[in-house]
Amino acid sequence: MYIEKENIFYLEDSIPEENVCIEIKKNVNIKNNKIDEKKEYPFAILSENPSEQYIPKVAFTRRAFLISNNTIEVPLITTKSFAHNNNNLFLIEGNVDGNIKCQWGRKCPEYYYHGCIFTGYVATFKLPPTHMFSSNNLLLSTSKFIHLWSKTSNQTYTIPLYNSTSILLQTPNSVYKHFLAVFVQPLYYMSDFHIMIQFFEYWITQGATKVYIGRTSYTKDIEKTIKWYNDNKWIEIEFIEWPILPNIYRPIDTQYNKYNQDFNPNLFTFQYEAILSIYDAMHYIRSLRESKYVAVFDWDEIIVLKNNQTRTVTEFLKNQENNSYIAWSFESRRVTLKKNYNVDSLEDVNFLYFENARIDTKPFKRPAYQKNIYRPEFINRFHVHLVDKKLPSDKINYVINKEAEIYHLRRMPDIEKKFNQSYTNILKETGQILTNNFKLKLQKDPSITEQKTWNNYFNDITRNLENCRQNSFKESFSHKYGLCVSVEACSKYLNLTDKLDWITSKEKWIIIN
Repeated sequence: MYIEKENIFYLEDSIPEENVCIEIKKNVNIKNNKIDEKKEYPFAILSENPSEQYIPKVAFTRRAFLISNNTIEVPLITTKSFAHNNNNLFLIEGNVDGNIKCQWGRKCPEYYYHGCIFTGYVATFKLPPTHMFSSNNLLLSTSKFIHLWSKTSNQTYTIPLYNSTSILLQTPNSVYKHFLAVFVQPLYYMSDFHIMIQFFEYWITQGATKVYIGRTSYTKDIEKTIKWYNDNKWIEIEFIEWPILPNIYRPIDTQYNKYNQDFNPNLFTFQYEAILSIYDAMHYIRSLRESKYVAVFDWDEIIVLKNNQTRTVTEFLKNQENNSYIAWSFESRRVTLKKNYNVDSLEDVNFLYFENARIDTKPFKRPAYQKNIYRPEFINRFHVHLVDKKLPSDKINYVINKEAEIYHLRRMPDIEKKFNQSYTNILKETGQILTNNFKLKLQKDPSITEQKTWNNYFNDITRNLENCRQNSFKESFSHKYGLCVSVEACSKYLNLTDKLDWITSKEKWIIIN
């Protein structure tokens, strides 16, 4: 999610819900046409940040990547104070210190991370050119782990190592198993099976043959949907684990015990650090060496191609292979759909409501909401919206919206500024195709319909969670962005973990002290 600075004053709650929303009152100064804050609002959703001395000085990681012959990078979720101590981590194999920087260098942290204590960083270890530890050395190419020594705790940590060097360095004419794959950032509290079906049906029509899904938490019906598509080989699906961070236990006799003994870092992390998850996942995908192009999109986004000679995203990419592009960036436009949110049977699922949708009269200005397709072998930095400025400009296709653009299929109003809208039938045919294709799949394998009732949690979970997220931004705004907008805070506020038996990632984080 991207919020332009000039639009922060347009945070609105357009989804009123009893006992969920809080009201942010503002004074409008007519003379200077500015909105003045009336007062700070009491904490309803978010948590007050503890003083720095009460924050555990730890870093969380899951794995390391060899990204070039002489560079190893380790994604970290940690604090400013830990990151600024650059000499804290030492790579034993390379006999070198690490350099810890923000995982995306333009602004660190990004401005909607303000108030968040834990954010994404990358520890980079540059190996000496003359050192035997190189990608051509048997030790490195077969190594499964590296060892980091923390100077602070005097402990050594074993970190899994993935070889994410470009396959093209060794096999220039490599043949990929998947021409087009899709990565969707970690799903948390995902309960809308209807949107999951929409996502799969759309990308199957576009020629995608692999989907990588970041896994945090979702319902049993989501699990059944994913398994049905994967088992029937309509599209190959792989989970990339992204568990929530573990609580840090603070002994009573330490400086950290002012608040309570268990410190929950997720309360002070923006959206479970989804942006770092993209960096981590894309290097993992690159290490698999199986997918040539990878689209990084959300569940409710599609690409609309406006050149009648190109029918699918796969055709679009094949037509441009001679241009030597390594990244494509698409502008985004909102489309508001009217649908039946009470569907609780697979036989009733359809996408005919794509007809007569309301569409913004113009797309968002880059880089707001833009999304990208990558040729992973040539790129080392990945982000939810931005394209690395260090890449050669002639290698990036900033696709003009007259050729193709993203349609963000919104079911609820968001917190971005509002554009004028008009009615459109541009998605009518797409809705019919997705509906027909899904109905055919039900005929081929009707076993999934043996479950007659599918739990529709749109009002109880999806709507309330989005509503809470929007109000979290308001609450943070009223405190001058000194509070962290976290999904965990909304989960606790709405008691989500008590309402359902969620399927969650069981993987563990490595905690570095």
